[in-house]
Amino acid sequence: MTSGGIRDNLGVDAGVSVHSRREIPPMLTDKAIRALKPKEKPYKVADGLGLHLRVQPNSTLLWRFKYRLAGKEKLVALGKYPEVS
Repeated sequence: MTSGGIRDNLGVDAGVSVHSRREIPPMLTDKAIRALKPKEKPYKVADGLGLHLRVQPNSTLLWRFKYRLAGKEKLVALGKYPEVS
């Protein structure tokens, strides 16, 4: 294994589904996050491998992580952006 992090070391050993590199969206940058505008309804912006930002109509940005455990989908709230980044 190289030291390139989870994005470089995808596989069953890491407990992550195997994806080809071209299926993983690029990571969100601070500039891209700050440019997100609220809409009438909440929406998600993917950061990759289940991590996403939920953009609320009141402009709140919430980090969420979606994963599967024993075949069941789970969702973990990680906190608000920029407090959690």
